[in-house]
Parts: sequence; structure tokens; C-alpha cells
Amino acid sequence: EALERLLCYPWPGNVRELRNAVRHAALLADEPIIRLHHFPAEFRARLERELGNSAFRESGSSAVRQLGNSG
Repeated sequence: EALERLLCYPWPGNVRELRNAVRHAALLADEPIIRLHHFPAEFRARLERELGNSAFRESGSSAVRQLGNSG
């Protein structure tokens, strides 16, 4: 779910925003998989606002499937 949201988010900021969010999540992760709840609350809220509708979720699922099939 976290990867799906990250792929769908338009990233209006810059690469530093993405890098900082991923670093934060990696530091908080207590398991080998980074999950959405590991990201900062402010960042999760922004993702929900931007990606709250099903169209974004569906396109994200498609992107994740394509990414998984390309490897």
C-alpha cells in the first residue's frame, strides 16, 4: 500500500521531500517492509488528500503491477 501511494502521488515538491519521507519511514520501520504508518503523519494526511479517490488508487495498483512484472 505504501509503494502504491508513493507511485501515485504527484510529488509537487522536490526529490528532497521524497527522500526525507522515505528516510523517516525507514528509521521507524520495525520490520523489513516499510508500511504507510511508518511515514510522518503530516505526509500521510497529504497523501490521503491527494489520493483519496478510487481513480488514483486504481491507477496506482496498475503501476505497482507493471513495476512488479518488469523485474
